[in-house]
Amino acid sequence: MARKPHLFTPSDNPQTFAEAAHAFALRSGGVTPAAIQDIPHPFWLVSALLWQQALRFDPDIPLWPDRDRFFVSSTRLLPLRNAFLDLVTSATPSSASAELFGLAGALPGQAIAAACGMTLAEKILAGRFGRSLVDHRTWLLALPGDLETGVALEAAALADRFHLDRLTVIVASATRDPKEKADLSLTLDRIEASGWSVRRLDGDDPAAIAQVLAATPRARKPRLILCETLGKTLSPALGATLDATLDATLAETSRKTPATPPDTTCFPARPSETHLPDARRRGSVQRAWLRRLTRHPMRAEFERTLERRTPARLEDDFLRSSDERLSADHEEEEQDAALLRSGIAGRERLADLLPEFVSMSAGHTPRSAGMAPGEARTFACGPREPAMVGFMNGLALHGSILPCGTANLSSADRMRPALRFAALSRERLLFVLIEDDPEASACPPWQQVEQLASLRAMPNLALFRPADSQEITAAWLAALSWRHGPAVIVLARHSRRGSSVNTPNALPALAGTAIPSVRKTEQGGYVLLEAKGGGAHRTVTLIASGPEVSLALEARHRLEEEGIFAAVVSLPCWELFEKQSSAYRKAVLGQCPRVAIEAASGFGWERWLGDTGIFIGSEEFGVASGFDPLYQSSGLTPDVVCTRVRALLGVERKQEARARMETQKRGGDPRLRPSPIVKSNQRPVAGR
Repeated sequence: MARKPHLFTPSDNPQTFAEAAHAFALRSGGVTPAAIQDIPHPFWLVSALLWQQALRFDPDIPLWPDRDRFFVSSTRLLPLRNAFLDLVTSATPSSASAELFGLAGALPGQAIAAACGMTLAEKILAGRFGRSLVDHRTWLLALPGDLETGVALEAAALADRFHLDRLTVIVASATRDPKEKADLSLTLDRIEASGWSVRRLDGDDPAAIAQVLAATPRARKPRLILCETLGKTLSPALGATLDATLDATLAETSRKTPATPPDTTCFPARPSETHLPDARRRGSVQRAWLRRLTRHPMRAEFERTLERRTPARLEDDFLRSSDERLSADHEEEEQDAALLRSGIAGRERLADLLPEFVSMSAGHTPRSAGMAPGEARTFACGPREPAMVGFMNGLALHGSILPCGTANLSSADRMRPALRFAALSRERLLFVLIEDDPEASACPPWQQVEQLASLRAMPNLALFRPADSQEITAAWLAALSWRHGPAVIVLARHSRRGSSVNTPNALPALAGTAIPSVRKTEQGGYVLLEAKGGGAHRTVTLIASGPEVSLALEARHRLEEEGIFAAVVSLPCWELFEKQSSAYRKAVLGQCPRVAIEAASGFGWERWLGDTGIFIGSEEFGVASGFDPLYQSSGLTPDVVCTRVRALLGVERKQEARARMETQKRGGDPRLRPSPIVKSNQRPVAGR
């Protein structure tokens, strides 16, 4: 590829560089002049000084691994970033400008959390591979509105907790409103109280800005730089001169190549020998890094994580450690929090097998899963779920890191903006969401209803709700293989009471039956237990996920005693099941009536139930003090399931039919007759 000469070097006037970028942005296709003028004026000068003096990059290879990260927080600032990127790099503009484009499209404040996550990724990788391979900084241009959001304040607190001193956030403000200035000052005070170094500068003073940028690498805290201005604009005369230069160059290009339309996506420059030394100097940094990488003892591992390749035999090692864990749990015979223990144990096994695996927790410690404190290597974020997921976005976008977050399922609504951005960017993130314990007083006084449906409705997100430890193991492997976006594993904190089996890791109705293969979860859904006599004798299909699978197995046993042959289908992941062939889905669901059972809203279940199926679940908020009362209030008991199945099939039990006939012979239902003795706290039943 032909080298594109560079216009500016550190010896050039930064104001001229800023004017050139501004002129180029005005002439770029798809951007209106009003959008360019909407960019705060100090950003042009700050960006010029950054590219000339502070940023570590290679003009020929702008995406090399140890480059400085330079991003913007809003789509309003994208023309500025792309203009400078086009002026200083010789690579194809589209490949460089597309990097983290979605970060600018996130909601206010999300970019700050993501920038903190990128800085944390640099810190983790530097501790693993050393500063000879990982030694860069993160720069973010943000708007005042980004700082005033709750997620930005949460991220600022976590940035100080994790000592992210290689992060610099630059904010420009041109407001004259006293109220807006007061709000901004209050926000700066809060961020400074969080442990940041805050500097306020004149946005029109290049010398002051250059001095602060030069001192930034020596900072021992995250740094926030506020560039204020009185609303000045760029020089009209200089802008007109650069516009004329641009017109002449484009015309020259068009005259030389009349068959090809002029490329307005890059700023054509005149060759100049004085600019080549600076390009060679910047390129020498990258070449020196390549020499260090060649001699580094962990080169193969560094390249593997950079290319996001899975280690060899990871699946075999994970399954072997899972079998050992199941044997240990079987010997302990502990019933409490079986699913949660198995899910957290899977996370710890992956942390041991995957060096790039980084775990973050929102208030959950290994002790809550019955493990010894300190057994899990996690970054504790406290009750800051929005900032935690924002950090995870930054970790994933940086590269060479596989983040995994743990939080309550009830906090899914708080995490939704950051989680939606993860799905939008199709980045690989893992989540463990724990259902609330109905017996814990700290949990909300209402049961979860719409959370599962809302997560399943999010594009590019795969949700797993396993029923036992074997499905949990398969869910972790399937989540690692999901490359289209985030993967969420929902775990129940409780185990169903009244189980007929002493092992907490097995489903209660599986005693004496063949346990399904661990690979079944990778297909999203499968027949856990076929009807008596085989699929040809199936009368109804019971579909469930999570702890409700054991309830479906108990209902199947009772229906079988009444001559109704039901099959139980476990459906832990809709997204994977939908990707299976139509023939496989029909074979699993069958042609008979279908009944779905889940302690949540039935929104979305109609795609699997068909026209004749019914859903048994929770469509209203309820209050319960225990797990069994929770099922009672939700209508999720084996008796209720059997009653609904009989009503669906039009089948009546013999006992019920005999009682109805006796009632008709006596002339009515005796339960509707008033009792001859009425206690003081009772009232006769109306409507006799």
